[in-house]
Amino acid sequence: MAQGTATTSDECAATDATDTRITISRSHGTLGAYSQSVDGPAVPTETIFTITVDGISRLVQENGEPDFKHVAVPFTSWMMVNHPEDMSSVEFGSWSTIDEATQRGESVAVFSQRWADYLTANGCTYLDDC
Repeated sequence: MAQGTATTSDECAATDATDTRITISRSHGTLGAYSQSVDGPAVPTETIFTITVDGISRLVQENGEPDFKHVAVPFTSWMMVNHPEDMSSVEFGSWSTIDEATQRGESVAVFSQRWADYLTANGCTYLDDC
């Protein structure tokens, strides 16, 4: 959330239901800060929720191709060359508290925009090695 992840149009459907639970499948695209900053593609995503009287009992997220690495790998390469001292601030999943996750997300948003500005200034796209 802190990096400003967005989703594209989605479709929801109940895929299984009983008296005590319902399973809902949501198909959508996911755009993290990396992709948004460089007009990269949305990652096709299916989120499956199983809901009972006690709330969400199961949540599964499946990603298609192109996956997050399609844009994250060039971003990471740029970070390693241009901001190696800040690599830990943009690593996904390298947090243990909500505050740390928020800080990492905000850092991803900031460096994603810097990357986009760099690419524009150098006449490159995220697919170019520049």
